[in-house]
Amino acid sequence: MDPPVQLHLVGGVVFVGETAQPGDPRPEPCEGMEFDSYEEAFAFYIAYGRREGFRVSTKSSRRSKKDNDYVEAKLVCWRSGKKIEKPQALYRRRSSKIGCNAAMHVRKRDVDKKWFVYHFVKEHNHELARGSSRLIRSQAEADSATPADGIGRALCAASGAKRSRILAEMGRKGCIYENAGRAEEGLGNGLERERHFSLEEGHARVLLDFFTHMQKVNPSFLYTLDLDDQQRLKNVFWVDSKGRHDYISFGDAVSVDTMYITIKYKVLFSAVSGLNHHGQQLLFGCAILSDETTATFVWLMKSWLKAVGGKVPQTIITDQDEALKSAIKRALPNSKHRFCIWDIKRKISEKLGHFTCQHKNFIDEFSKCVFKSRTDKEFETRWDEMIDKFELQENDWLKKLYEDRKYWIPIFLKETLSVGLSSSQRIENINFLFDKPVSRRCTLKEFLKRYEDALNDRCEKEAKADFETWHSKPTLKSPSPYEMQASLVYTRYVFEKFQAEVMGTRACHVFREKEDGQTVTFCVKDLEQDEEFIVTWNGAESKISCLCCSFEFYGYLCRHAMIAFQFSGVSKLPSPYILKRWTKDAKCHLTLCREPDAVTSRLKRFNDLCQQAIRLANEASLTQESYNISLFALEEVKGKYANVVDSHVAVANPTHFNN
Repeated sequence: MDPPVQLHLVGGVVFVGETAQPGDPRPEPCEGMEFDSYEEAFAFYIAYGRREGFRVSTKSSRRSKKDNDYVEAKLVCWRSGKKIEKPQALYRRRSSKIGCNAAMHVRKRDVDKKWFVYHFVKEHNHELARGSSRLIRSQAEADSATPADGIGRALCAASGAKRSRILAEMGRKGCIYENAGRAEEGLGNGLERERHFSLEEGHARVLLDFFTHMQKVNPSFLYTLDLDDQQRLKNVFWVDSKGRHDYISFGDAVSVDTMYITIKYKVLFSAVSGLNHHGQQLLFGCAILSDETTATFVWLMKSWLKAVGGKVPQTIITDQDEALKSAIKRALPNSKHRFCIWDIKRKISEKLGHFTCQHKNFIDEFSKCVFKSRTDKEFETRWDEMIDKFELQENDWLKKLYEDRKYWIPIFLKETLSVGLSSSQRIENINFLFDKPVSRRCTLKEFLKRYEDALNDRCEKEAKADFETWHSKPTLKSPSPYEMQASLVYTRYVFEKFQAEVMGTRACHVFREKEDGQTVTFCVKDLEQDEEFIVTWNGAESKISCLCCSFEFYGYLCRHAMIAFQFSGVSKLPSPYILKRWTKDAKCHLTLCREPDAVTSRLKRFNDLCQQAIRLANEASLTQESYNISLFALEEVKGKYANVVDSHVAVANPTHFNN
């Protein structure tokens, strides 16, 4: 048996560790041949091309719309295609293209993730260079730098300059950096995850103009640049004043999402988002990133945390991603990290599509195991039974899911508030963020304008929801005192959800199981869900907990807790179980953070006043009436403090009269 081919890539030339001769007995490509990865298929065809005497290049490739991973590629002879003649050209360049059809077309299977040859053309229409294999150059370096492969360029900047000067210098010079070292990264032909931030000539000026404009219209708009050792732009982060302000009230649970968008070329866009008290999406920050590595995500997390004042979220929700997982451990160790459970459920069809078609009841078994398990032991038992029943012991994706079970299985996340962000309320694609599709012809300037328009649009929707909440009364559907109490404090969005729980108490039967001092344990049989739930109530401490963990998960009480309250004679919801983030006045926090007399530093006084003014502006700008009231009040305040300032100046600088 022949030893494996040893490929060495030096200066863009493929060298083979042993001499290959014509008629080599090693296998040649054939339809149906399998490979464990694209890299293996690419290296195999390069080795085959070297033995036969032709260069290899990549003609085309295709990514999955779901996860942006490569799923198909066409490897061809370097002499494929034909030269396009330009009649007006003064000089005719030589071309090696003569329309050779030799190619190996590979695809990735959904079931086992293996790559296979589904079309192979052996015949060439030209003579091959057998015996000259050491002169055959690889196209890996050139192919990996093509615009279609993603972000591979960055503008140069002057070292040591301020951020504004760096952007201005980049825009003035329009210098494009090519990542010349990518060939040394291997034969991945651009499938590796690490990339470089890409800007075209003039785009740095577009960014600078955008940031300057936003800082004029948003007094607390903030942006951060990340430069490499050679002062090349790597990553950009920004957040508007409303996002920073909203985070104060609604930063308990946030979602971090990354997505590839195409605006002339592919860009890795990231959004940090949350939900307001109307269930509407909030943007706490945006970024354009160079890659999806742990180091980049750590920079993003730290930049964002600094921008929002250092307040750490209780919960941070992401897709299942190892780089993000590691970054959050390092940058936000005190936050509870969880994966989006609905994203995992959607991936079943992608990861196990062929299998689920053959086993129609697998989805039901999976859902029962995940959502119906009420104890750790119950989940472990159901999971093992499911794996054994469907003989999935060797499935790598399910193995990884089990290893990460404490990040997404509800029973392991009993006290992890997500306010619904782990469901479909996350920013999963740029179209959801902007409410309209982003065209491939969209320029960077147009994209940033769309971003600004989206902010204004969301502001209008929030103002409308505020108006409806404050100026309309919800219709009560029961005589429940809990429903009446909730209607006075909750926004319409969360009240309707709470009202459904109130109505659900009609389908619940409650039984007192035991009493231990001040703690009473109830068994609540939910006829609608056909399930029993254990509820414990401590009257002395006004603490209640239910096995369904609805309050811990969504932030409002469940039907099982309310039926236990009724049984115990509790006529009013305890205040700890009405989260302010779901109330009508969730954003009313215009209180001084310290006693005025304690603020002796002018800088501290200045910062405090700026923060309060920004909060007032965000609140008062919602309606014309609140705007007029605030403007009148400010004029009144200006008159009052003018007299105080004048008196202090007079004392500090007494007038001297000449005799």
